[in-house]
Amino acid sequence: MLSSKETQGGDGYTYHNVVPSASSERSPKSSSGANPPGDSDEVVKKPRSRSKARAAKVLTTNEQGLPEFKDAEIETRVFTHRSKYARPNHQFEDTPDNMSPDNERLEQLGDVVLNLVVTEFIQDKYPGLRVGPVVKIRQKVVANHTLAKLTKHLNLHHKLLMHPSQAVTLRASLNVQADLFEAFVGGIYLDQGLEAVKRWLWTLLQPCIEESYEEVRKEHRLPASSASPFGHRTSSHAAGSVISSPGRLQTGPSSPAPPTPSPSRAHPRATSSYAPSVASSSTSPHTPVGHLGLFNTIVQQKSISVEWMIEEAEGSTKTTPMWDARCYHEGELIGQGVGSAKKVAMNEAARQVLQIPWF
Repeated sequence: MLSSKETQGGDGYTYHNVVPSASSERSPKSSSGANPPGDSDEVVKKPRSRSKARAAKVLTTNEQGLPEFKDAEIETRVFTHRSKYARPNHQFEDTPDNMSPDNERLEQLGDVVLNLVVTEFIQDKYPGLRVGPVVKIRQKVVANHTLAKLTKHLNLHHKLLMHPSQAVTLRASLNVQADLFEAFVGGIYLDQGLEAVKRWLWTLLQPCIEESYEEVRKEHRLPASSASPFGHRTSSHAAGSVISSPGRLQTGPSSPAPPTPSPSRAHPRATSSYAPSVASSSTSPHTPVGHLGLFNTIVQQKSISVEWMIEEAEGSTKTTPMWDARCYHEGELIGQGVGSAKKVAMNEAARQVLQIPWF
C-alpha cells in the first residue's frame, strides 16, 4: 500500500510524495504472475493491471524522491555537461580508452526510454485512445518546457557540472535543463533497468499525463473526460502538483489554481503587441530568429492575439545578462524562453509555441 506525504517545495507549492507503508511488503511473484513454489494454489486472485503492479513496487529513493544510483560513475556522467571538458563536436567516434565523459550519450538514451515509457503509460491509462491523440499527449508530456520544470522541481540543475564561464547561462537554459532530465532517465535505465525507470516515473508523470489528456480532448472540441466512455481516470497521486504542458506549475484538484495575472499588469516591461520593440532593441544581427519570424507570420495570417512579457531571468548579472520571455494567449502561458539576448529568449518561446497543434 502506498501513502501520500506532503512536503513544501521552494516555489511555494505543496508536493505529495508517495512513500511505501509497512503493508506494502508482498511475497515475491514469478515473472509469469504465478505463486512462488510452496504457496497454496487454492486461492485464485484476479491479476492486477500493469499500472497498479508498477505502483505497488518499491524503489529506493532519496529525500527528494529521486532514485539513488548504484554506479557512481554513471551518476557522475549524468551531471556532466559537455562544456566541462570541451570535447570537439566534429569527432566521429571516441576510442575505447578515451570515451567522452559527458552526459550526451545518456541524454540520447534517456530520450528514447522516456518516449517509450510515456507511450506505455498513456496507453495503459487510457486504453481506448487512438494513435493520434496518444502522440499529441506524449508530445506535451516530453516537451522541453515540461522536462525543464521537472528538473527544477527536483533540483537536478544545481548538481550540473560545467565550465565555470558558462555556468549562469547553461543553468538557466530550458534546453539544458530538459536534456539533464533525459540524461537522468538514461542513467537510471543503465544503472537499474527499465522497470526501475517505470516505477519512478509512474508517480512523477501521472498529473502531467492527466492534464495533457484533458488539453488534447479540449483541442478536439470534446467534453470533459467525465463524459468519455471510460470516465474520468484520475490517479490517486494527482492531488499534488500538476505540471502543465506549457511548463506552468499549478495546484491539483484539491485546491484552486492561482489566477494567472494579466501579462500587461504583471510586469512594467510587458506589452500588448506580439513583437515588443524592447526585444529587438539590443540584439546582434547574428541572433537566430528563424522560429520567431515564422511565429510572427502565423500570428498575422491567423489574427491570433498574443502578448509578450520580457524581464531579466533568475541569475542574470550585469556581466552575464539573461532574459526571460513569456508568450501568452488569452491569459494562458503558451511558450517561455531564456536567453542571453531578448530576441534569443523570444525565439525559444516561439519555437515552443510552434509545436502546439492548434497554433
